[in-house]
Amino acid sequence: MSWTAREAQELYAVETWGEGFYFVNDAGHAAVRPFPERSLAIDIPEVVAEARRRGVSGPLLLRFQDVLQARVRRLHEAFAEAIDDAGYAGEYRCVYPIKVNQLHEVVEEVLDAGKPYELGLECGSKAELVAALPLVLDERLLLCNGVKDTAMLSLMLAAQRLGQRVLPVIEKYTEFEQLAALAVEARQAPRFAVRVKPATSGSGRWFESGGRRSKFGLTLPELVGLVEDLERLGWKDRLELLHFHLGSQISDIQVLKTATKELAQIYAELHARGIGVSVLDVGGGLGVQYGAGYGEDEGSAINYGLQEYANAIVFTVKEVCDQRAVPPPCIVSESGRALTAHHSVLVVPVLGAYRPVENGEPPPAASIERAPEVVRRLHRVLSELDETGEALESLLEAYHDAEEAREEANTLLRLGFLGIEDAAMAERIYGAACAAILERLRAMQPEDTPPE
Repeated sequence: MSWTAREAQELYAVETWGEGFYFVNDAGHAAVRPFPERSLAIDIPEVVAEARRRGVSGPLLLRFQDVLQARVRRLHEAFAEAIDDAGYAGEYRCVYPIKVNQLHEVVEEVLDAGKPYELGLECGSKAELVAALPLVLDERLLLCNGVKDTAMLSLMLAAQRLGQRVLPVIEKYTEFEQLAALAVEARQAPRFAVRVKPATSGSGRWFESGGRRSKFGLTLPELVGLVEDLERLGWKDRLELLHFHLGSQISDIQVLKTATKELAQIYAELHARGIGVSVLDVGGGLGVQYGAGYGEDEGSAINYGLQEYANAIVFTVKEVCDQRAVPPPCIVSESGRALTAHHSVLVVPVLGAYRPVENGEPPPAASIERAPEVVRRLHRVLSELDETGEALESLLEAYHDAEEAREEANTLLRLGFLGIEDAAMAERIYGAACAAILERLRAMQPEDTPPE
């Protein structure tokens, strides 16, 4: 029976990570469907072949602009559905962190796709701020994270005087002190945001960038001190946005719910003190299923989908606001990875292929006779395979015997009781035995293939 495209798609778990954009076509090639609801598809090997025909050598980065547009649309549609289902009276806005992909065309495409949704930008350095300022002249939100010096804060204040919606995100108390000093000198009441350190720790590979041990963000005592300064300066209406970040690639939706509830409670407390916060920024972390589904480690997997992500945030914020009788804020997320990950493919030329040397022919009989007992025992497993019959249990027993002898050979090598020539011979025999067992197993075509 021939191998089918459907079997290839299942083997590589394409439906798990492809998000409807990637599939295996009838020719057995990896292909992209920029609009999952349409039949239009792009054959990636054909694109690579055409590039080679034109004399373009690899590696090649293929970008699919329509996939990027579709991701922006899906994100906003998911939050629109969550807002509608929850009866949430607030709005949703996305900001794109340009550090995720700073390619000028990518940023412009994201902004173009997000124009109907008033999508904004996030920058994390002075260079990114200078690059982003000309792109947000239409009142789009620009959040400024990262370490900020006096020059960077002065540039943000100047942009605010020009009417741009540029918000420095205060991540250290000294930044607020610098901002306040510059604003007083300029006779300007600054608009700004604050990042808090939630008690909830993040989840996933980058969990350490969230929680109370994070390098960035204000502790609760620092936040209370900042509120007292705002009351003293008469700036209670200048703190516009409250922000937290659990880390990139959040793997557990329950962690996100817990942190969102914590931030919403802080938002309600600030409202009780007359602070005019109107925006809740849940940060980045919307995960992408890179390899989950075919043996990838759990650190790269997420246990939720896009709609559940949006539901978790919207319903949690609504619950707290209803309980505390405070107006619902505008919800902001800083989704970068989830917007751009699927829109590009890196094609790398194969420079060579590795073939395990131990899967060659077994050593001649004369060499076996002079070998240590553990090597001869391995050889007996190989030579007796013809006598094991067609039972699956017999093949498994032979494999376990070979595995045991190989481990014993490795132990003897580590202890200095087996030379490298004999250890190499053991590896060759082990490889030959495994190859022979596999050949017999494939011939059986068992319904349930054992893990071994």
